[in-house]
Parts: sequence; C-alpha cells; structure tokens
Amino acid sequence: MIAGMRAIILVAACAVCVSGASATEKPTVVSSTGIVLAMPKIDDLDCSERSDILNEYLVSGYRESAPLGPGHPDRIIFEYENRLSQAYFMECAPGKTARDLQTMAPAAMSN
Repeated sequence: MIAGMRAIILVAACAVCVSGASATEKPTVVSSTGIVLAMPKIDDLDCSERSDILNEYLVSGYRESAPLGPGHPDRIIFEYENRLSQAYFMECAPGKTARDLQTMAPAAMSN
C-alpha cells in the first residue's frame, strides 16, 4: 500500500516538473554534434531577438561554413537558420547583406 502511494506521488511530481518546464522554456533543437540551439517561431520574434539568435547560430559551430546537403542530420536547423536570416534582412535590416551581418557579428560577440 505504501509503495503504491509513493509511486502515485512520484508520477504526480514528475508530471508537474515536465509541464512547468515546457511552459516556460523556448523551443530548442539539438544538433548532431550535441549543441543546443533555440528555435522559436520566427514570427514571434522581434528584430533584436532575431539578431541574437542569428549570432548564437553563427558562434555555435553547429555546422561548417558550407551549406548542408539534403540528407544531413542538421538540415532542419540549417533551413530554420536560412528562414530566420531571410526574415531578419527583409523586415529588420532592409538593404543590408549577409556580409553586413558577418561584419556585425564579431562586435555583437564581444558584448
């Protein structure tokens, strides 16, 4: 009887922990090399958040500088990064190029 009650209490406690964590954390993804990256819905991000996430991806080292092929395990991250970049440049930095972001990134990393 006591063992059964302990099991019920443990299950209830675990359910509370899981639901509390998922309600407060942003969606993430883990790269094939074990790097955890934020992957929130792009439309929910303001320009500053988009820039921060792009810089996070840039410094993370989750991939080499070359594009990833269709069968690569990190392809979904690469495609998200491309969509985020497009949204950033179209809505937050009209007229800027990818080269501009590369020259801006080291300054952002030093803060």
